[in-house]
Amino acid sequence: QKHRNRTTTMAILQGCEGCAVEWKVSVMMLSGACAQLLVGPSDTMQTLQERAARAFGRQIAGLVSQAGVKLPSSASASDVGLEDGSELTAVCLSLPVLVSSKAAFAALKADGSVVTWGQADYGGDSAGVHEQLRSGVQHLCATASGAFAALKDDGSVVTWGNPDYGGDSEAVQEHLRGCVQHVCSTEGAFAALKLDGSVVVWGASTFGGDCTAVRPELQSGVQQLRSTDAAFAVVKDDGSVVAWGQAEHGGDTGIVSEHLRSGVEELSSTQNAFAALKRDGSIVTWRSSRAYGDNVAVQAQLQSGSKHLYSTSVSFTAVLKHDGSTVTWGSSCFLRGDSALVREQLQIGVQQLCSTDNAYTALKEDGSVVTWGNSLCGGDCAQLKSVRRICATTAAFAAVTDCGCVVTWGHPSRGGDSTAVQEQLRSGVQHICATNAAFAAVKDDGSVVSWGHSEFGGDSEAVRRDLSSGVLHIFSTLGGAFAAVKEDGSVVTWGHPDNGGSSVRVSEHLRRGVR
Repeated sequence: QKHRNRTTTMAILQGCEGCAVEWKVSVMMLSGACAQLLVGPSDTMQTLQERAARAFGRQIAGLVSQAGVKLPSSASASDVGLEDGSELTAVCLSLPVLVSSKAAFAALKADGSVVTWGQADYGGDSAGVHEQLRSGVQHLCATASGAFAALKDDGSVVTWGNPDYGGDSEAVQEHLRGCVQHVCSTEGAFAALKLDGSVVVWGASTFGGDCTAVRPELQSGVQQLRSTDAAFAVVKDDGSVVAWGQAEHGGDTGIVSEHLRSGVEELSSTQNAFAALKRDGSIVTWRSSRAYGDNVAVQAQLQSGSKHLYSTSVSFTAVLKHDGSTVTWGSSCFLRGDSALVREQLQIGVQQLCSTDNAYTALKEDGSVVTWGNSLCGGDCAQLKSVRRICATTAAFAAVTDCGCVVTWGHPSRGGDSTAVQEQLRSGVQHICATNAAFAAVKDDGSVVSWGHSEFGGDSEAVRRDLSSGVLHIFSTLGGAFAAVKEDGSVVTWGHPDNGGSSVRVSEHLRRGVR
């Protein structure tokens, strides 16, 4: 995950069956996300940790009490003094355990090794760097166009995959042999921030892989590095901002450059825009060579008083320090096609936006949904309420509501028709993932339900037993494959065999240890 999610609240009740006594415990993440879980006095902290992992769709490293004490995984709820209403903090493994390009996966194991599978041209074959990936890897990063980068514990970077989109780093290899602290990507290029404050870039120039125009400014003093789909931006130690890459994705600061020469404390990004939080509490946003016009409706509120800045893939949110209220903006950059009838509804409060090839759905802060575009591809949906998340294939949408049920619409063969699994989707769904033509849902009991085009992940019958319990999270490739990471560290794959759905070649390495 490239973007930090806005604070969300989930009401999830899950616990032990047959317990005489059950307590409702609040488990929170540092991001602000919260899950309400049921626990019995004899349930261990390991059990509660696993329930929290399923609720958040994240692997949990441990649970911490209100007093700041890490709770032993073998201790029972009564042993550690839990009671009804207790509050705990979940410590998450912050980096993704599995990343994907369009047609390949790479999994990071607990021993620091990396396993890859899928199309060789998209990074599924890492034989050329196998020895370098056997240990010491701390972080994985990928471009959608088919390249991967691994950051190792010695500060070096290893790349493989499509050479034109970041898989070949030979030209800058001498700068990547050590002292790298962070790597991020656009859809076709990488950028690495080093300990000395310099930045190294490589990959397709059209996606930010060429920083020639600003190279002198990237030799030292860089403190933060962020990216959109096709541009990079940094904050320097003097509070200035430097950007490069496609102008339409924030690579040109244009007329806001005057406001970015000093005083910037924090930088955030969506898919095609950047926002900077300044020391005086004001916020500057941009995309293309002009100011980011999507914040016009809230511009007055962004002139001062902002304390924090967050982003999703399509919108920004500022937390105002005087009362803790939030202001959200940024959706209208996605208003393609005939959006005149819904434009007013999209000026403020958009929390998430998903698109198929020819339609769009926006989720607002109040849980309502706005749709527009080709009706056959999901552009026309009856009014929905209490939605907490939406997901899309190339021609259909799926929405998860607060009660854990799933609603689908759009092209039937692309996931818009979930009739065959409707009963399984009536409750308990926590997360949804999509390929180009199918959906997969993780339920609160750790099971998985899939539907849509059978060739692209809609049919998981062959691995049904493996997906009946213990699944924490699902990842996908746009080429039609799913990969599920389980509590025991194993990975289960299905879908298009050439694009990551078949992991037979590396199955021995995926039976355990994926952290």
